[in-house]
Amino acid sequence: MEKKNNKIILPIVLILLLMIVTVGVTYAFFNYTRTGSANTVRTGTINFISSQDGRINLTNIFPIDPEETGIMDDATKVGTVVITVTGDTTYDKGVEYLVSAVNVSNTVGTKIIPISISATTSGTLGTSDENYFDDRDTATSHIYKVLAKDTISNNDQLMVGYIAKGATGINGTITIKAYIDKNNIAISDTYSSNGIPTDANGTTSQWVNGRTLFTTEEWNNLQGTGVSFQVKVEANEGIWVEEQFTVNVMNTFPSNVYTYNIGQNVKEIYFNRMDDDEMEQRYNNAEIKADLTYNNEGKVLSWLEIDENDNTKYIMYIASDGKTYLTTGNYLFGNFNNVEKIVFNNVDTSMVTNMMYMYYALTKISSIDMSSFDMSNVVSTMSMFDGCTNLSNIVLDYNMPKIQQMNRMFARTNIQNIDLSNSGSDDLNLITNIFASCSNLKTVNMSNFNFGKITSLDSAFSYLTTVETFNLSNSKMNNVEKLSNMFSNSSSIIEIDLSNINIENVTSTYNMFNKCSSLNTIYVSNDWNVSNVTNSSEMFNGCTSLKGGGIPQTTYDENHTDKEYARIDGGANSSTPGYLTLKTN
Repeated sequence: MEKKNNKIILPIVLILLLMIVTVGVTYAFFNYTRTGSANTVRTGTINFISSQDGRINLTNIFPIDPEETGIMDDATKVGTVVITVTGDTTYDKGVEYLVSAVNVSNTVGTKIIPISISATTSGTLGTSDENYFDDRDTATSHIYKVLAKDTISNNDQLMVGYIAKGATGINGTITIKAYIDKNNIAISDTYSSNGIPTDANGTTSQWVNGRTLFTTEEWNNLQGTGVSFQVKVEANEGIWVEEQFTVNVMNTFPSNVYTYNIGQNVKEIYFNRMDDDEMEQRYNNAEIKADLTYNNEGKVLSWLEIDENDNTKYIMYIASDGKTYLTTGNYLFGNFNNVEKIVFNNVDTSMVTNMMYMYYALTKISSIDMSSFDMSNVVSTMSMFDGCTNLSNIVLDYNMPKIQQMNRMFARTNIQNIDLSNSGSDDLNLITNIFASCSNLKTVNMSNFNFGKITSLDSAFSYLTTVETFNLSNSKMNNVEKLSNMFSNSSSIIEIDLSNINIENVTSTYNMFNKCSSLNTIYVSNDWNVSNVTNSSEMFNGCTSLKGGGIPQTTYDENHTDKEYARIDGGANSSTPGYLTLKTN
């Protein structure tokens, strides 16, 4: 048998095989995304051509009221990119397109500017097919997943459109506009006693709606710094194959897929490199199978074999005669509830940027070995292991230099020790509930962790009721301003290492260690400085076991629970009693 090119791409199609067998949807998904150059994306004979290099540049922007008559046409305040769409769909499948705006530069200091972006169409863009969308507007449908494609922070999905099959004479435009909505920003240089911004009348009510606050200096510096978005078009021909399974849209994938209930009955999954002859033979002998070959660049075949030890369960194989390339991990194994083992052989993940929900709710798997994974381009691990209630061992290189989102990454797992030392990145902006409901977690090591763009760690590690030690030494917190409730109600924690971290920008430590009743020692270095904290009430409330490192040790006093004692203990009888212990090594 003639050998194929050994560089094999395993893209969305694999995920869709898994989505099909898991969700039981009625339509199969084939992705033939066309990428372009010179601001042109072409699929079939349909051309999407963007103006201004596809870039929105706002260099002299001001807040506007979008409801103000004519304001959206003010080129000095509203950035615009126009995409012209021309051509014919002469083949027998339609074209679906996704328009998104990818943030290039959009910050002032550490603050993200709240930009509103909209898209409108004009002219002829094909025949509208309302049922095409109406049948796919639920969380289990493919259209929903396409709409959710660009969920990475600051990337806005603007429009999903469909040009019906056989449409001719396409001639229309998609207009993208970006502006600052004045209702989403505010400027103030004054604060209440609780550290809440006030308006000119000293009231705080206007700040409850999540506005982004700028000082006058910050706002003045904004003028001329510019905001830049790259408009992206992804166009797919035949993205929705509208024949049902009885037409065998995935080669010989069975029409009775629902009867097999495959997603619930797969026990083990193997990514293997195989000799062509063996792969073909096992594939041909399988009753349930799918050819995942992509763009004829090689061969990737997937099939199920009955588990010889349990004939009610299947073993899934994804095999190739060369290296298999993953292009995304988004929901790759999500909800395969009975999978107990996943083995990665000969898998290249260097192109993967998204690992959101990759193992979501795999309730029976106890160990995952991803030691061979290249994580260098991953930007999101949101809910990656969320719901893996039996998972106690993860082998993974946490060096992710481009990571942006890690929220709920380990939530609801059975892991006992987590080492995220030297992880994080300059671009990290979301870490909320990363360890939520980890009912067996004992130690957390986040030493040398880079919190990047995160400005608030409010409640970040609260209610970790089984954790005993937490190491944040040498962590980079240069942009963090709020630590309220950071460890609140983590009642089993005994020791916290906060040495050599920079908290000079922190203004709030309200309830930071609230009800950490087992907390005995908090390590800090001589660089510890809370001079800029304006709200520290109840910082040590309920820390009844807490002791400083002086001689004699200062012990907890319910009359001293704010930042007054948030200093290195000089001794209970000294003029500088405190609850903190100097770390000397």
